Amino acid sequence: MQKILGAGALLVACLLLFVPLSTAGEVDPELQSKADLYQEHLEQWHTPGLGALLSLEYTDQTRQEMACGRYQGDSTIWTGMYLASQAIRYIVTEDPDARAEVIRTAHYMHQLMEITQTPGYMGRFAGPNTDEFKCDCGDGHPWKVHGTGEWEGYYWIDHTSRDQYSGWWFGMAWAYDAVDDEQTRQTIREDCRAIMRMLEENEWNITDQNGEWTGNNAAWVGPVMRLAWILITAHVTDDPYYWELLEEQYVKNEPFLWVDTWSFINKYSEYYGNNLRHLAFGSIFRLWPDWDQAMNIWDIWQSANRPWVEGSLNPWFDAVHVTGCRRLGFCDPAELESIASDAERILRQYWDPPSYKREVTCSEQPLDPFSVWMNDLLNEYPWMREIIDVHPQTAQARELTDRHWTDMYWQSHGVFEASCHTSENQAFVGPGMDYLLAYYIGIYYGMLPGNGPFDDGGFADDDYDDDDDMWDDDESGDDNSGDDDAGEDDRDFDGERGCWP
Repeated sequence: MQKILGAGALLVACLLLFVPLSTAGEVDPELQSKADLYQEHLEQWHTPGLGALLSLEYTDQTRQEMACGRYQGDSTIWTGMYLASQAIRYIVTEDPDARAEVIRTAHYMHQLMEITQTPGYMGRFAGPNTDEFKCDCGDGHPWKVHGTGEWEGYYWIDHTSRDQYSGWWFGMAWAYDAVDDEQTRQTIREDCRAIMRMLEENEWNITDQNGEWTGNNAAWVGPVMRLAWILITAHVTDDPYYWELLEEQYVKNEPFLWVDTWSFINKYSEYYGNNLRHLAFGSIFRLWPDWDQAMNIWDIWQSANRPWVEGSLNPWFDAVHVTGCRRLGFCDPAELESIASDAERILRQYWDPPSYKREVTCSEQPLDPFSVWMNDLLNEYPWMREIIDVHPQTAQARELTDRHWTDMYWQSHGVFEASCHTSENQAFVGPGMDYLLAYYIGIYYGMLPGNGPFDDGGFADDDYDDDDDMWDDDESGDDNSGDDDAGEDDRDFDGERGCWP
């Protein structure tokens, strides 16, 4: 593969639309205040022990004493997404606290691998083996592994799936680009290499400390995730071996990308799979080095993923879409305005911090006809629910305050739930990571007002040449590696499809 973009650049070189979003300018004080309060509460409470991000149950609704850390089994994916939020926060604010959070959280992500004492294999969670961390994972839990040696007194959770690795890769890629701390960057490079070696040696299966393919039936890394993870490794190491591996694996897996991207089933069943895809595509759209291949991936995204998540009032999913259309120059101004409006409205609805478990009873909404028909069919043939489990759901996405409460909204099927009731428990609190990620990536890509690199409708040229072109595809001044569109624009693609005049 011809490597077109410089891998060591701090920000990814991106071309913006000539039509700016109406959200350009200073941060929205209400949204920023909410982010600041979530940040303060999260740092004080939600990364106890070694630094894993957790939901918490307090001793009472005053929330002054932690009783239990919760949901350790999904901690790695959420910690990775939190790490990305802090990296983006540092890029757009230059706040030294954000930089410190990136370094601290990236160090914990490294410890997830150290504690297993198995290069390339990480735990779902690592933390002290004390009562407040045992509520969901007691001493008799089959996935609980006690630390040994320097990790005496700690434990980690086994059977780590590709889901958890997805968050790790996404967060570490952003962390690498955000901070100039060489020790952190070198550790990320080494950890990426270690994971790649483990996967290559085991037919792209996550392999545990016993040499077994693990992951709770989610060990095999499929085409989209595989390409994203190789891409990140190539990006952070700039090793020709990984750029060549990326080309090899792209050619090998390209025929299967559409199937692996297709999100129709995830709209109706296992909605969390949409989050996993967006983590992978977030890195692919941000970092992919070859124009033609990026265009092919974008076309696959447009036909296989976007139709099933568009309009779902999910500012995180929309941000990944905007990552791609900004980079390629295909953003439609009307669509961007709609996305920006939705993002601002939904984040205003997000609960004031802390996000304790609220009592919510969903309103009645018209149902999606296919979901009703499919549910009736599955009731008639219940064995089919082992293959796909579909229940009636709403035809349109619910507003955030009209969904059941959850500690991570962007992966919850509650956005389409036919009915729901959540009982209040003010002692149970989510970390608010989902708000922070949606907010800061929204600023970064100009979906929300702020000082991100894309909020002025101009160029952010960081490929170190003189052409203000996001694709640094050769060493010459005109950035032309072969003009094959018969035009006079010195581009190697047809400018009608992009932003260039």
